[in-house]
Amino acid sequence: MKVINTIICVIFALVISGCSFLPKQIIREKVYLPKPSPTKNNEMADEYFRFCKLQYEICNFEDGIRNCLKSIENESSNSKKARTYIYIGACYFYADDIESAKFYFKKAKRTCSRVNPSSREFAPEIVQLFNAS
Repeated sequence: MKVINTIICVIFALVISGCSFLPKQIIREKVYLPKPSPTKNNEMADEYFRFCKLQYEICNFEDGIRNCLKSIENESSNSKKARTYIYIGACYFYADDIESAKFYFKKAKRTCSRVNPSSREFAPEIVQLFNAS
């Protein structure tokens, strides 16, 4: 039980900090997640989004972007697509690709203008860049 609590605390700390304290050129172990089971498209999109969000939370941005893009391919809701574009932008932000981050933030705004990044979910610099895009 202590191990689970410790893991939860570490993930929570990473999410709150936005992983900004990590060096940019850090070598991480590859985290392999099970592939989503083939189901209806929206359910599949939800599973890919869940994996995307998890990859973002553990600062595995390349896989996070990949899962987000798969989620968008299967999603029919514009508001969910916009939310996913925000996660892609945040992943690019922390991967030091600010231009791509801005591109996906703008795409999120075009897809659904009422969806914004939550300050409870994203670091202030993400929210600020989104608002400036």
